[in-house]
Amino acid sequence: MRGMREIRYSSMEKMSGKQIRAMAFLMTMGGRFVIGGTKEAGAESYLAAALAIILVIPAYALYEYLLHKAGADGIFALCKQCLGKVAGKIAIALFGLYALWIGMALVGNFLNFIYTVFLTDTAPIVVGCACAVTIAIAVKCGRMAMARVSRLLMFSVFGILFVTMLLSLISTDFNNFPSPLLYDGFRPIAEGALSVFAMPFGDIIILLPLLSGGRAEGKGSKELLKGAGMTWVILVVIFLRNVLALGPETYELLFFKSFVAVRIISVGAFFQRIETLVSVIYILCDVFKLVVCAQCFTKCIAELFDKQEDTVFAAPTAFLILGMASAFVINERYVVQFIQANKYLSLAFIVLLPAVIAIAYRIREASNNRRRRTGSISSSAPARGGGSVRP
Repeated sequence: MRGMREIRYSSMEKMSGKQIRAMAFLMTMGGRFVIGGTKEAGAESYLAAALAIILVIPAYALYEYLLHKAGADGIFALCKQCLGKVAGKIAIALFGLYALWIGMALVGNFLNFIYTVFLTDTAPIVVGCACAVTIAIAVKCGRMAMARVSRLLMFSVFGILFVTMLLSLISTDFNNFPSPLLYDGFRPIAEGALSVFAMPFGDIIILLPLLSGGRAEGKGSKELLKGAGMTWVILVVIFLRNVLALGPETYELLFFKSFVAVRIISVGAFFQRIETLVSVIYILCDVFKLVVCAQCFTKCIAELFDKQEDTVFAAPTAFLILGMASAFVINERYVVQFIQANKYLSLAFIVLLPAVIAIAYRIREASNNRRRRTGSISSSAPARGGGSVRP
């Protein structure tokens, strides 16, 4: 009985706004930070990141609207309510498909980073299996465990970023500032902004199924925007720092730009491996994001097959993501190709899908309002005319 009471209490527990903000920050920091720029904008990636906020704000306003209308039942219940049983399940499956798509790219990039930087003599599959086991265990712990640990991880990332940015001043050369601005025109900046919007900011949609509305979480997306806003400021500063530290020519040649930009710091023997701090940020944020992807996918599977318990799919999901990454994301070249394709393909998931749900909700709401008004008029007419109600 005691165990049942604990389970019931845990299921009623709500995420706080601060926890949602921390989760949004970690989600949006994952995937793009260590790459340190965009292929389209090159040395002017900081301008692309700055411009991306124009796309982020309306998209997050749409997510906020959906969370508010979903209420305590969650966004999957809203899909079924607005789109019907069949179309609703298709929408739920699309959430899971996108979580699997992003998870595959994250694992592939993660394994390439670990193999290139640290464990060059270790087979990537060994690291991948360890990563999959870690993800499966974290998914088993549940979303509230992730919410509780998110604030600690966020402040850890803030501390490391502060140290590395402070030490980066030593190697920063303002003569490396790319000039003139918009040398190749505005189009590369716009394409880079779309790429940054798609990843990492658009990936926040994977977090929506894990947030139920209710009183404690009804304004979750405002906290999502605050968390993403912190990431936005950091990415703009980091992208600019990378160019100033590396120079435009070297910047264009590197893949893990943030890692190399910190690696050139030299402040004595104690800080000889200061780039490890960047690796810690990357590992923390990417593993957290992978866990959210796996949690989203397991919840989709449970919803599609009407299962009450979704954690039973934790291990199969983790190893499915690993298998797909091993097959399709072999090296950094494949990661670049993924990012190039993702900036267009992701729009169907991060813009079109939520827009369709929102439009369907408005149509259903308008239809219900018309029915209520018609029913009210029909029921009041006999009372005024003295007749009987027609069945």
